[in-house]
Amino acid sequence: MKPTRTLTLTLRPVERDLALTGPALGLSLAPGEGLRLDFAAVLRGERGMPGPAGDATFLRISAGPLSALHAVWEDATGVVHLLDYRDADHIDLLAGITVTAAGAAGQPVTVQRSGVLDAAGLGLAPGRVWLGIDGALTQAPPTDGFDVLLGNVVSPDRLILNLQDPINLE
Repeated sequence: MKPTRTLTLTLRPVERDLALTGPALGLSLAPGEGLRLDFAAVLRGERGMPGPAGDATFLRISAGPLSALHAVWEDATGVVHLLDYRDADHIDLLAGITVTAAGAAGQPVTVQRSGVLDAAGLGLAPGRVWLGIDGALTQAPPTDGFDVLLGNVVSPDRLILNLQDPINLE
């Protein structure tokens, strides 16, 4: 037998007319009346199934044509733009790596910020990956602009994202 939980709300007598309303509530009390509500029936029930695990990807709108596997920054309206390693104005707004492509401005694009990114044809050797020109992923660390480590390639088709804060090289 499951334990019963009870929640009781008691209002003391009111001195003037009282009316409470809401989507599932309609209550009216006259002066001198009190009220006792028992919510036990509402609180009982079976525990539901666990929900889905959180995801490291999210959907945004593209500012223009975007290819998959490029770093982007997000503006205040939720629109993503390619991020260049020399872009001092937006380097702190790195949103993640595009997982899908967008053919034109206004189209949805999926962005991933952390975790394992599996992509056939990633074309990188095992090792570190940095932010490059126009959002490209590169395995050559920058010598100017900003050093932004994006993660590590562990196989030709797998990148483990671990976005790091930018380091100004100038």
